[in-house]
Amino acid sequence: MSPERLALWIPLLPLLAAALPLLEKAFGPSRREGGPAGDLAALVGSAGPLAVLVLLYPEIAGGGIVRFTLGDWNPGIGILYRLDGPAWFASALTSVVCLCSGLYARARGGYSSTFWFLFLLCIWSLQSALLAADFFHLFVCLELMALTSYILIAYKRGSAALFASFDYLTVSTAAILFYLFGLHLVYGATGTLSVEECARILGSAGPRDRTYAALGTALMAGGLGVRTAFLPFHGWLPEAHASAPHPVSALLSGAMIKVSFFAQWRILALVEVPGLREGFLWLGAAGAFVGAVFALCQSDAKRLLAWHSVSQVGYVLAAFGSGSPAGLLAAGLHAAAHGFFKSLLFLTVGGAADAAGTRDVYRLGGAFRDIPGAALGFLAGALSIAALPPFNGAVTKDLVLYAVGGGPPGFLLLATSAGTAASFSKLGILLFSPPGPGPAPAQVPAGELRRIRSAVRRGALPLAALCLGTGLAAPVLLPAAAGLLAPGYAGTFAFTLPAAGKSLGITAVGFVLALGVLSPRGRTLAHRLERLGDGSGVALTLALMGIALLAVLGGWTGREALG
Repeated sequence: MSPERLALWIPLLPLLAAALPLLEKAFGPSRREGGPAGDLAALVGSAGPLAVLVLLYPEIAGGGIVRFTLGDWNPGIGILYRLDGPAWFASALTSVVCLCSGLYARARGGYSSTFWFLFLLCIWSLQSALLAADFFHLFVCLELMALTSYILIAYKRGSAALFASFDYLTVSTAAILFYLFGLHLVYGATGTLSVEECARILGSAGPRDRTYAALGTALMAGGLGVRTAFLPFHGWLPEAHASAPHPVSALLSGAMIKVSFFAQWRILALVEVPGLREGFLWLGAAGAFVGAVFALCQSDAKRLLAWHSVSQVGYVLAAFGSGSPAGLLAAGLHAAAHGFFKSLLFLTVGGAADAAGTRDVYRLGGAFRDIPGAALGFLAGALSIAALPPFNGAVTKDLVLYAVGGGPPGFLLLATSAGTAASFSKLGILLFSPPGPGPAPAQVPAGELRRIRSAVRRGALPLAALCLGTGLAAPVLLPAAAGLLAPGYAGTFAFTLPAAGKSLGITAVGFVLALGVLSPRGRTLAHRLERLGDGSGVALTLALMGIALLAVLGGWTGREALG
């Protein structure tokens, strides 16, 4: 089979697999949970693309690109796909996160055939968006991602989840209109929807067309920004990721926001807008710091993790904004590392919350007592996000700081590292403490605990192994990753004592800060800041302000083009 036809199976397998739970629901016996067809579909839809990617790696590893048009239509009117190094890397990350989230959900139980149908449609939209090589097809994929995620967030039908889903719907619907308006400007300037053809035409276009294209690209970046959830497009994320079922939280944080980022990467790699790059550097650094501060103030364990998604995306965006080969490599690798350790943390902390019957961090003492596997997974995730060697976060954050360099952005990221260590010191202290005084939570049935332990073993512990394994193997994996993400990068990596000492010092500062936040006065202050800026109105306002800011940056680039 040719590489072009083989690559088509990456998005096609999840779509075909989604038919199985749908048929099971329509014609099978009535049941509360998905049956064997759902199990097979989840395995094929998430692991299948990973197997195809392994077969295609030799075609991509040397800087190769697999291009194809769906149905062999004329490229001018057909749906264009492009599998290059960054797309291969992001697709593999997405497959791993989806597979582990699906294994957790299946073992945990309580998810019907409807859930698996939507879960697989979501995977299809994610994989299709990563391969999309024309602007309009990317828009369709983004909308499919949004539609499935709205329903998956609200799947348990809790009031908080329904409101969170509605907030996301409101903000993303407004933002995607600006994406379409930007697409109109780019199409008017180039006469094509193909990203590659657009880049070729703009290379010889006049100043006015380049101005319109720069402004249009900036508006599209704003539409993608809501899905990526970097500052100031982040307002919808904390409540949505906190309220969703645990495997959905892992999917959203570990894969979905990365897919939007890699779509941004593809557009800006081919249609260069320098003003946006520099803006991303500053927005990323500021977002990383703001996310860490708000995470430290949270009393809801999953909201704490959700705010750290905002923070860690800031690291990724700042590295990407540096524009150097080292920055591209750091951005891609930290996106992958975050996908692994944040999915792991959502699954293990979610399991602890289920065992304790609450998500209140101050009442989670002893939650790991009956689920030791979750405790082990949490430690791996916490040490990874705190950037302690030899875990993967130590490697990727070191690369990010190197790429960003000194100055205010570098200082903000360094301060963010201390805030991250403080958040997970706080959470770790509370989780591993004995149960506090007061009425004991309701006893979780033995069968429920067995399901939680099984879910952690199947879905979370493989992610813990990846967090450790990719960190230990970093010197070997780095050249291969550079070949996919940043062919111009020729550096190496090795754990050193000075770097380890620096990480331990930052962690020590974070631990002291955590003790301050856990003091009575610290708790009072954190509680006052915890819900600052919440609400759909605030989220929408921030998103519109962000789009205006990116439009100004794009317009500034266009003014320079006019000379």
